[in-house]
Amino acid sequence: MPPRTTFFLAGAPRCGTTALARALSEHKDVCFSLPKETHFFALLPAALDPELLKREFVRKFFDPAQLDRKAMGEASVSYLYSPNAIRAIDQVFPDSRFLIVIRNPLEMLPSYHAKMLFMMEENEPDFETAWRLQDSRASGLKIPRRCRDPRMLQYREIGRLGFHVATLFGIVQRRRVKVIHYEDFARAPVAVYREVLGFLGLDDDDRSSIPRINSTKAYRSALLHELTTRPPGVRVSVKLARMKALDNPPLFIRALRVLRKANVKPTQWRPLSAAMRDEIVETLRDDVLLLSSLVGRDLRDWFERPDDSVVPNQRG
Repeated sequence: MPPRTTFFLAGAPRCGTTALARALSEHKDVCFSLPKETHFFALLPAALDPELLKREFVRKFFDPAQLDRKAMGEASVSYLYSPNAIRAIDQVFPDSRFLIVIRNPLEMLPSYHAKMLFMMEENEPDFETAWRLQDSRASGLKIPRRCRDPRMLQYREIGRLGFHVATLFGIVQRRRVKVIHYEDFARAPVAVYREVLGFLGLDDDDRSSIPRINSTKAYRSALLHELTTRPPGVRVSVKLARMKALDNPPLFIRALRVLRKANVKPTQWRPLSAAMRDEIVETLRDDVLLLSSLVGRDLRDWFERPDDSVVPNQRG
């Protein structure tokens, strides 16, 4: 039987979710999915039996030896953008908990664009140009050949956190959702982590630090990056993810790690121009006001800081 508490770290992207997921996965009372992001409920056809879905989800992504732990969780940021996924989770796990992390879109969107570049989902290196391509791409034009889902490149939609949190609150009870502010997590990660443990009904494990993960990166060679990220003939699968997680993985996995690491370099996303900043503010102002009302915290300062166009944090 699955653990009595099931939770989903459902987004948003570039908000520290990987670091939080890593910390939770290391808690002795948590059975965490492999891979971290299964996207299972975002990829479902309609009208499937909830009990069958539960069995398949647990069988496919969780270690049977850990199912006696108090909690079971996964972290797919796609769920925040998929009402159908939230409804499916609510049917399959009616008492599940949701963790949502929110961040200033003036920081989140350029960081997210840099991540899409690194993942080879995006091929336009300039964020402002990529922003201008949204309407064309929504019509099926100018989509990068490596992009697996064009919706990932709709930056306006990714930034509409107020709309998506409101949709989530309309599907599940507010008491089952914990909204975390990225600024709080970046400033005091252990304190926020302890709040999350309390929300999930888990004991404090005396963790003293939470390392930052997923700093902004770029690759030196596109060909080598593609070969090491999506090897030809190797299907990205749960089995592959489990091999990567082994203490002593197969030789080809170790070789891919070495090559991939050598090909990666740290980078910084370009500060927004004043015009681009103003356009994002105008586009998302009402959404941020909605989000403020939903979370009970005034977020207008996201858009009112005089130095917003200066990159404040390149590590998320």
